[in-house]
Amino acid sequence: MMAHTPGPWEASYDDKFMEYIVIDDNGNTVATCEDIDGDEGEANAYIMGAALEMYEALVEGEAYMRKDIPVDAEILYAHPVIVKMQKAIRKARGECNAI
Repeated sequence: MMAHTPGPWEASYDDKFMEYIVIDDNGNTVATCEDIDGDEGEANAYIMGAALEMYEALVEGEAYMRKDIPVDAEILYAHPVIVKMQKAIRKARGECNAI
């Protein structure tokens, strides 16, 4: 996996540039989110601000399901939710352009 800015990340409003931003623990800007249509910039900032926590939860949940749920592995890995989780994890790691 490629290195990323350490978390936690948080959504904030930049009064100087009048846009929503995502900042790290030291107040450094990780991303800027312009308003494309209404409140999209704010909504995007909140999603990006939670991205690291969601990624960690996804990885832990997928690992738990693989290891601790007593079910036939073939059935588990074919389940659409597991497939979607694995695809999102690979995308976050830059391993594919999965959508």
